[in-house]
Amino acid sequence: MIWWSVFIYRSIGERTMLRKSILTHELDDIYQRITEDKIVPVVPGIVGSDHRFMITERLPATGSIAKELTGIQPGLFLMVDEQIIKEIDRDEQRKKLMVTGESGLLALVVLISVIFLFKFVGLERRSLREMEEFWGRVSHEIKTPITGIRSFLESLRSGSISSEQLPGFIELALKQIGKQEKLAENVLTGSSFTNNIKLNIEKLDVGIFLLNYFDDHSLKLTKGEVMLSVAENEGITVYGDRYGLGVILDNLIDNAGKYADKELKLRVSVERSLEGAVISLRDNGPGFSPGQESIIFNAYKYAREELPDTPHGTGMGLFISRKLARQMGGDIEAVSDGVGKGATFKLILPGES
Repeated sequence: MIWWSVFIYRSIGERTMLRKSILTHELDDIYQRITEDKIVPVVPGIVGSDHRFMITERLPATGSIAKELTGIQPGLFLMVDEQIIKEIDRDEQRKKLMVTGESGLLALVVLISVIFLFKFVGLERRSLREMEEFWGRVSHEIKTPITGIRSFLESLRSGSISSEQLPGFIELALKQIGKQEKLAENVLTGSSFTNNIKLNIEKLDVGIFLLNYFDDHSLKLTKGEVMLSVAENEGITVYGDRYGLGVILDNLIDNAGKYADKELKLRVSVERSLEGAVISLRDNGPGFSPGQESIIFNAYKYAREELPDTPHGTGMGLFISRKLARQMGGDIEAVSDGVGKGATFKLILPGES
């Protein structure tokens, strides 16, 4: 690019010099005719019919193309019209300025291209790293339940489990199977977003839906205390997909119980809003620092500094939940007072407009 600019600059300068050189040669020819042939009257004014050349008593300015008629009429000068020289110089400056602008634009384009290239490469590397971490977590989540179930079945086959121990081991095995089902559900739901998953949107009484949901799922999803407050807000209707809402609640409650270092206490409430309704889930889990609100919803991500050292899950739960909420015309927001102070997740659902 620098070589190209230098070459163009040089070409413009050489063209200017050539134009002035031609004028100089023409002026020499006229001077020769005046001094030797004497066919042109030596009086101030335009030389013949060529308006480019003139005879003047005025001392030529610096940079002019001129000769003094010393042998014929001292004090008179044969010169090229100064406006022509100025126009040649202006033309040179315009072209050089144009080259400067084009060079600057080209340099800017190249710079922007390089920046985008580096960003693209960085994004590709980060995406690859995140996918490797994701599949590593998926592998861990798959192997752990299978190992537990295998151990239970082998112990059952060997007869080393007593009848008193059997119900407890069955309960553990069922929990491991539940983890596998949830993992498969999240992975399949996450992959279906690339194919624009279709939801069955219907009108729902949000209070009744929550009561039915917790009657069917709360004991299976987590240990701890769940406080549900919907009585004072009965009759709130929203539009949503039953299956999608179930997946969202599963993920939110699973996250709350998974990272809590003590017995989970979950407060669930619903209230009307201008958009429709807001379901709030307040937990006593680890919480997160201000500024982490958007990061925790990214695919394959953890707010690592906020979570326990032991890896859990695939990092897809909150990402899937927000995607589902937005496909229903709603959203999910997260707030926390800080690390160790729990978090509140607000599921916003559309109502009748």
